[in-house]
Amino acid sequence: MKFFHNKVTSLTALIAEGKINIVVLDGDELGKIKMLAKQMEEFCTAKYQDIEVCRFNMEEVGDPRLIESELLTGSMFSQKKLLLCTGLKPSDFDAIYGFNNSAELNNIGIFCFSEGLKAKGKKLEDSPNIAIITCYPDTEQDLQSVAATFVKQKGYSIDDDALNFALANCKGNRANLMMELEKLTIYCIETKSIDLRSAMAIITDGVEQNVFAQSDALLCMQAEQIVKTFARLEAAAEPFASVLPFVKRDALFLQNLLSKANANQVSAEEELKRESQKNKFLFVKMPALKQQLNYWTLKKINVFLKELQDTEVYTRQYSKAANELVLNLFLKFCLYK
Repeated sequence: MKFFHNKVTSLTALIAEGKINIVVLDGDELGKIKMLAKQMEEFCTAKYQDIEVCRFNMEEVGDPRLIESELLTGSMFSQKKLLLCTGLKPSDFDAIYGFNNSAELNNIGIFCFSEGLKAKGKKLEDSPNIAIITCYPDTEQDLQSVAATFVKQKGYSIDDDALNFALANCKGNRANLMMELEKLTIYCIETKSIDLRSAMAIITDGVEQNVFAQSDALLCMQAEQIVKTFARLEAAAEPFASVLPFVKRDALFLQNLLSKANANQVSAEEELKRESQKNKFLFVKMPALKQQLNYWTLKKINVFLKELQDTEVYTRQYSKAANELVLNLFLKFCLYK
């Protein structure tokens, strides 16, 4: 048994060498558990490109002995199988303690639960192919390190005031912090520099807003939704333009999709289906994308992106006139033929 704290780098090397087959994400911090599980899945699916991914919610499956059966059974479709199991109780781990001979296991299991394992003892110590990642609440120093590493890897810089503002508003939750930093990197894509003004424009506790969901809704071009978004932002003196970088990113994706559909002489819906097979994360946006494709054509999206670019130049700060300018842009395209 090997213990790791919040890191997967050295652990993934052991998985690649076949020395670790079972990974337990142990602790009380659910956001961190979800994030680390995603990292582990991304590593395994990149390392073994034909791996079969099996998901189990033990609260629904019930019998933990199914874990043993699945781990020891080969895949019908590939050489390796990845099990992602959630909803386990500490008592369920009796079913995996016996897998102490890594030579018997060709498959990989990642077991996630948030009740806190708390159980150490002889059984775990006798299982050399089991790794445990402890997932307990981050300290402020942990979060500072995570944020600095993320920003550096993206090729951005962030000043101390912006970093402290982000940390203060994530409420100690690593998943919240990463979501806010992801939004900031999109917002500051032109300068690659994150300052306090940018952080205050995007990270807010005054208005409950998810700019990704707002962008999806706005591009569906429904006048009622657009006016509601405007009213909510205006009431909080928030710049409507703060959502424009995200709208631009999503509009560019639609433009690319429609261009490919034209080139391949297929419908936009068929091209979206092809893209979703290559990008497994598109399923989250699928309902909004289908609705957007009912409205947008390549001609419309080209004109929209041109006018959006012109509008972005002088509407980055809040003013009632600037908000109304952005509102009128969206309402204009609701009626565009």
